[in-house]
Amino acid sequence: MTVFPLSPAEFFLFLMLVGLLILVCVFIPVQVAAKVRRVRHSRTHITCRICGYRYLLADRRAENVCPHCDSRN
Repeated sequence: MTVFPLSPAEFFLFLMLVGLLILVCVFIPVQVAAKVRRVRHSRTHITCRICGYRYLLADRRAENVCPHCDSRN
């Protein structure tokens, strides 16, 4: 078994690169999951353009009518 001796500068550079790799491997999937959640949320949670009332749209095929002011959005 061969051991690669590292100087302190090389060790800290290696440690920094491993830390950056772990950060990227965690950060990118979290950002993708947040984007997917935001898109799914925007499909069902609707804000009326007339009165500003927020409501859930239960069925995407149904007519989009505000339950507060009865306007079509």
